[in-house]
Amino acid sequence: MEIALLFIIAYLAGNLLTATVVGKMVFHQDIRNSGSGNPGARNAGRVLGKTAFVMTFLGDALKGAIVVMLAKWMGMDEWIQLVCIFAVMAGHIFPVVHKFRGGQGVSTFIGGMLAFNPLVVACFVVAFLVFYPFLKNFTAAGLSAMALSPLFLFGMTKEWPQTVAAIMVVAFLLFAHRKDLLTIAKGYRKKDHRERRVHRMKEIRSMEDWERVRDQSQNEPVFLMKHSATCPVSAAGYQVFEKYETDIPKYYLIVQRSRPLSNEVESELGIQHESPQLFLMKDGEAVWHASHYGISEFHIKSAVKANG
Repeated sequence: MEIALLFIIAYLAGNLLTATVVGKMVFHQDIRNSGSGNPGARNAGRVLGKTAFVMTFLGDALKGAIVVMLAKWMGMDEWIQLVCIFAVMAGHIFPVVHKFRGGQGVSTFIGGMLAFNPLVVACFVVAFLVFYPFLKNFTAAGLSAMALSPLFLFGMTKEWPQTVAAIMVVAFLLFAHRKDLLTIAKGYRKKDHRERRVHRMKEIRSMEDWERVRDQSQNEPVFLMKHSATCPVSAAGYQVFEKYETDIPKYYLIVQRSRPLSNEVESELGIQHESPQLFLMKDGEAVWHASHYGISEFHIKSAVKANG
């Protein structure tokens, strides 16, 4: 009876979607109607900015951690603690109070695993850092690393019941990301979106390109982004910039390929270099700039409204 009650509590706790609370109470916006529509930390960060990302990640991770700590306090076996992670993820991914339209469970998974066994989390963080330079995709590297959690756990404990429960949890996490995984596997991109992005985004590589962009800003607003090809945070910012639909011309430079040009932009605009870094330029100057998780749909729209 206690175990069944614990699972029910875990599921109901998962129904509290932090992104929707943060979006409505802090930003007065329903995150499910913006960006990808996913009420998770990454979409909150893309649409609402760094603060929303951090608040959402911590809130969703806390759900998983609290449920596991409750199970530990009740003296439950390790495999039951892992099933509690499954239950709270189920509540997050398929919340009954939100008509079964939830997130994808990554933050809740991480929080639960941190409370269950921090060493497993440390192992998949290291695995992520190994995978990312080869996969060049934040989602693929992250899910691949987390999918190894049962292997790490078995290596530490040699206990089959909790390893099987961990496999069940990871399988559920991958199921929640099945569309993302299919997209990655197929390399699929909608053709019309690709054509639109190619038309609206242009890489600059030379001082002459930079001068043309700066001259163009004398007549109309332009965007310029500094992008690091090796940084996951920069990759996330680049995706936000790439997906943002606007008639304002969009340019970018890759820092590793155009280091002298990046330094020249820093010198001429008088703004300290960061990557990722996005500028909105008018009359040859940066009238707005943002970096890291400050590069969000919400902040870009606000900048355009104020300066576009």
